[in-house]
Amino acid sequence: MRYDRNKRVCRKERSGISFYDENAVYEPVFYYAMHLEHFEMEPHRHKGAEIMLVSRGTCEIWAEERKWRLKAGEFIFLDEGVVHCLRVGRPDECTLLNLEIGKDALPEQGVSARFLSEADEEFAAFFRERVPYYVGKASPSLGLAMQDYIELLMKKEEKKSLLPVLLFERVLIELARSRKLGSENAGMQYVRKAMAYILENYCEDIDQDMIAGQVELHPSYLQELFAGVYGCGLMAYVKRLRLERAKFLLVNTELPVVEVAAESGFNSRQHFSGSFAKACGMSPQKYRKQYGRNEEANTGRMQNIKKKEEL
Repeated sequence: MRYDRNKRVCRKERSGISFYDENAVYEPVFYYAMHLEHFEMEPHRHKGAEIMLVSRGTCEIWAEERKWRLKAGEFIFLDEGVVHCLRVGRPDECTLLNLEIGKDALPEQGVSARFLSEADEEFAAFFRERVPYYVGKASPSLGLAMQDYIELLMKKEEKKSLLPVLLFERVLIELARSRKLGSENAGMQYVRKAMAYILENYCEDIDQDMIAGQVELHPSYLQELFAGVYGCGLMAYVKRLRLERAKFLLVNTELPVVEVAAESGFNSRQHFSGSFAKACGMSPQKYRKQYGRNEEANTGRMQNIKKKEEL
């Protein structure tokens, strides 16, 4: 199929906070299988996650300030809000499978993040890592799963069937498995140790030197390894986790903002409010008002809220 803007299908209004929302119910919001020649995409971002997989040819992908040249069998996963663009320059050609994923489906119509995390250990591990983007080699199963699922969606069959949900679950599980397989390299033992320490202690007063000390590696070298896998530095990742926890507390409790900041690992309300507004585009108070649960929250006992939520 040649590139044609009018061929895009199934785009609809999307909302959401992040792919890594434990209450997410995933649904496809945009998809295509397309052959591209001499194509350039303007930098943009989505209110949903995205998987782009190259099935044939080559293309160039930018995410934030990094660039990759993807060839057949490679893919990129992008969380919500990551600025990215695509380019296919002459004489290159590229056949691309694309799937954008929303997270606000009705429970009976989508795939539950909580269910997948409880049912599949590799998806649970991928979910806990909360990578903003990832580039790697796709397993053969991921390519086949995306192709089968996109072909089914493009048929637009209206009859009631369990098959679309099962194929969607397969795509998400194969995504997690491709991530795991791609992470197995020489430096990953140090990165895994650093990640384990971060996940256990990100709400505490930790810094880059402390993390490097735990894995017995020079801080600058660990930083390089970590950035190569996760696309950001150690403390940028720690801040991301702290902000995700703060979102959870703002939505699910009535704790004062100053206590939300402390429980999330920020050393002052001012630092928390500034970091939150910069990352989320609104104040913690406005975020709570917009996304807070309608039901009455349990706010009196923090012992029921673990520092590291496990799905």
